[in-house]
Amino acid sequence: MCRGIIDAVKNDRFKSFRWAVQIRAEHARNAELIELMSEAGCVRVYVGFEAVDDEVLAKMNKGQTVEDLVFAVETFKKHGIQIHAMFVVGTDQDPENAATKYAAFATKYGIETVQMLISTPLPGAPLFRELLKEGRIMHFGWNKFDLMHCVTQQLPRHLSPQEIEVQVNEAMREFYSVGYVWRQLRLAPTYFVQERKRRGGSLRVASQVAVMLPILGVYANLSLLWMMIKREVW
Repeated sequence: MCRGIIDAVKNDRFKSFRWAVQIRAEHARNAELIELMSEAGCVRVYVGFEAVDDEVLAKMNKGQTVEDLVFAVETFKKHGIQIHAMFVVGTDQDPENAATKYAAFATKYGIETVQMLISTPLPGAPLFRELLKEGRIMHFGWNKFDLMHCVTQQLPRHLSPQEIEVQVNEAMREFYSVGYVWRQLRLAPTYFVQERKRRGGSLRVASQVAVMLPILGVYANLSLLWMMIKREVW
């Protein structure tokens, strides 16, 4: 597919375009694939990191380690591809302060955007059957099964459902902090140059790319603050 896009653009069958894709971290080991993705116009990947603890990843049957995740981050960045990392909080295997640790990992390795999702037993999934059998699904108000609310009773010594929701919100705000906005502003010239170097990168598009992440940081922080106020967690 990537070769087809590259060939079509070079032969003026259609204009170059920017695209994103959801991908597993392990594919970063395929150097040829990542190079072709970048050349074909891939600007962002959505990667299910889930956790940054080898023991938790093993219990999730992810088939990947923290070392694999770090390698993936470094590889995508080397090819000018931004990363949206997705993490899962609220599992039985959670380490203490899981959301905070995941946000710190993303900040340390310069991941552009993150998403903290709360483990949710969706109907039809093995987790749903398991927790239903254990009587740990607290209710069936489907409007709360949105991956942002905790609808299951946690094991003893784990955070309560309410505490998990608060921790996720606070960790996201910590990631999309003033420091995040400042870092992205400092990187704006780099994003601008990268976009201009891409085939067909216009001045308008490059300018939009340069300011997108700082604006996103401000918007995300304000949105998360509003969510906390609405939930009356203070």
